[in-house]
Amino acid sequence: MSFWGHHYVTENTAEGLALETLRWRAFDWDYLKPQSREPPAARRATQVLEVARSEPVALGAGLDPSRKHSSATCPDASPTVRTASFYATNLAIQELLQEAECARFQRPYDLRILDSAASAELNVMHVCGANALFDAFADYPVAAFSWAAGDGNPSLADGHRRTGKAFMGGVPKNFAVLGPHEVAERVRRATREMNRPLAAART
Repeated sequence: MSFWGHHYVTENTAEGLALETLRWRAFDWDYLKPQSREPPAARRATQVLEVARSEPVALGAGLDPSRKHSSATCPDASPTVRTASFYATNLAIQELLQEAECARFQRPYDLRILDSAASAELNVMHVCGANALFDAFADYPVAAFSWAAGDGNPSLADGHRRTGKAFMGGVPKNFAVLGPHEVAERVRRATREMNRPLAAART
């Protein structure tokens, strides 16, 4: 059983995120992913894209140190975090990014980081947002994909067909307002769509 979620108050620092992770471990999850709020690109998407389009060479030079730092801190070196990685993109949506920009400014850095995490037992690629550039990530070297079905994105069955990988989904992001029976029915519906077991996940 796995859990991925946000606790915005506590996860804005490295110490806060670590303490929140330890708190959730008490529930004996197989995989646990509290979400750090640290990545600056998620907060300043417009500014980053303006620089990408006006000064692409300068942005590439600036991203290189970030790439080296990210790959150096991936699961490779620590047995305590080697079990799994959950890698997400939240800029690759049609209203923000063009496919060519995604290929130039995101893909090379993503693949470098994923390569450094290759020893993990389970690497998941989460394609965040509505109208995502899903096919730009379909060949990424991960074990499973997670994405929000609907809103211009592939269905679970279509996403599985495009990637050939395991998939996570079936539970809507507003599941907190649903009752237990409604959540269970969403999972049953997703299982019927796929005609096979799936990793139920909030997307």
